Amino acid sequence: MTSPAVYTRFIGVDVASMKIDCYDSNTKQVSTYENTIDGLQTFAMSLAKSRQKIFVVMEATGGYEHLLVEMLQEREIDCVVVNPLQIRQFARGCGMIEKTDPIDAAIICRFAEVVKPRVQAKPTQSEKKLRALVRRRNQILTQASCENNRLQQTTDKETQGLIQEAISFYKTQIKAVDARICLQD
Repeated sequence: MTSPAVYTRFIGVDVASMKIDCYDSNTKQVSTYENTIDGLQTFAMSLAKSRQKIFVVMEATGGYEHLLVEMLQEREIDCVVVNPLQIRQFARGCGMIEKTDPIDAAIICRFAEVVKPRVQAKPTQSEKKLRALVRRRNQILTQASCENNRLQQTTDKETQGLIQEAISFYKTQIKAVDARICLQD
């Protein structure tokens, strides 16, 4: 891993479900990209073209950052996902109470420059696969839980049958994912 002291450019990224706001320490400007495969590829490729040593820092946002991290790591661009509480405390410590996406991106960038968090190691293919399966398992469990709640909230027999079919499907999916997870060990 590269020492943070050698970075000449820091990018703070505020990640949301539909877009990312990126503050560049060199230009002191915010750029916005769609949080889609095309938008993130455009952003990552623009950084990959640079001859500077870049460090990208973003907050954990419940999964909206996963694709961006993967794209940056594929292009050998150092990055890290940090706890949002750390950023919020850092912002308060700097006297920044106002909160907008562009301001957050700038604060995250400043956090990167000052704190220099440790670079996130690029996972192996096996680790990526395992993470994807665990993520999918959690999604299925969430959906199954929602269906169980719906089942308790309806008295219509036909609707109950449809919900039970969905629950059965999710149980089958969980077993299939669990089997694949066991194969990853």
